[in-house]
Order: sequence, then structure tokens, then C-alpha cells
Amino acid sequence: MPSTLNPTCEKEIAGESVTFRELRAIEGIEFLKKLSVYAAQLQSPTGDSITARLSEVILGAEDVSTFLVLKSAQKGKEWLDKISTEEFLEALQTAIDLNITDTVVKKAQGVANSIKQRMPGTTPSTPLPEASNS
Repeated sequence: MPSTLNPTCEKEIAGESVTFRELRAIEGIEFLKKLSVYAAQLQSPTGDSITARLSEVILGAEDVSTFLVLKSAQKGKEWLDKISTEEFLEALQTAIDLNITDTVVKKAQGVANSIKQRMPGTTPSTPLPEASNS
């Protein structure tokens, strides 16, 4: 059985063959940390799909989208100066396809639900209680 750890995808971006890869765990954690800043925007009072809301947040949050593209494409920030908006969006779509799968979204929701169940009275807008040193 082939390994699914860090699958890759080749794309032609700005005349260059770019290898996109799935984020490693430490990068995924950093991505989730950046994304968590926008957690309130992911909650939908109308019951919209979290996946639809997630795409809005990623497109609207430069720090989240550039982090995802640069880490997935294994490029430095200077690479962004060499590509067009259309090419960036193609790179972003590729990075999203590799890194934000239905399985990942469901697991993230499961983790969030587990935390909520263990923290009675805590909602996403309620700060977590501080740990005591006693």
C-alpha cells in the first residue's frame, strides 16, 4: 500500500514546474493556528456548510492563503513577486486540494466538538479558563 504521507502534485506555474505537497504536521498545526484567528467567521447562523465558509476565510485572509501556498509549494515569499494573481489562485487551489480534504475538515470538527464537550459553558467566543498553579 503506497504511503499517503505528504502526497504531491506537479503544476506548471509561471512557466515553472512546481511540486506542491501536503503540509507536514508541524506546518498543519501552524496553518490551523493562523486559521483559528478567523474561527468566528467559520460559524454560520444560517447553517451554511463549513467548507463553503472555510473557502471564504482562506480567500479573504492573506496570511492564511499565502502561508498555505508557500509551504505547500515549498517556495519563499519572493516567489509571489514572480507570479500573477491568476497563477497565485491556481497555486492556492492546488494547495487547498492537497491539504483541505473532507477528512481533514471532519477531523478538525471532531476535535473542536471533543473540546467543547469537555469544557462545559465554553463557546468559541468564551475564553478558556486559565490554569491554576495550585
